[in-house]
Amino acid sequence: MITEEKPDVVLVRGDISTTLPPFLMTALACYYLKILVGHVEAGIRAYDIYSLYPEKFNHQAANIICRFHFSSSEMEKQNLIKEGKKAKMTFVTENTAINAPKTTVEGLFPSRA
Repeated sequence: MITEEKPDVVLVRGDISTTLPPFLMTALACYYLKILVGHVEAGIRAYDIYSLYPEKFNHQAANIICRFHFSSSEMEKQNLIKEGKKAKMTFVTENTAINAPKTTVEGLFPSRA
């Protein structure tokens, strides 16, 4: 439980509609408890919440709550800055979904490529 652990910062990751309830609810709970929130994969934008990728609304909703923003690219960081997010609170971390397996299991399994 968040109230038992009392973290200084909570990171939320994920934006697709199947992860929206825990993703956004965790961010909201932290907001109400005055716990800082960081969003991993922040700044991805389609600028049409009804576009082919409707989960882009989820990104924008979470970014309202979040203090720290971790983007996959410089372009996504710039999207956030244009929307009024502070540059010093926005970081480019590359694509964590792609990089995580590279840093945790690369070399453990032979490639057949």
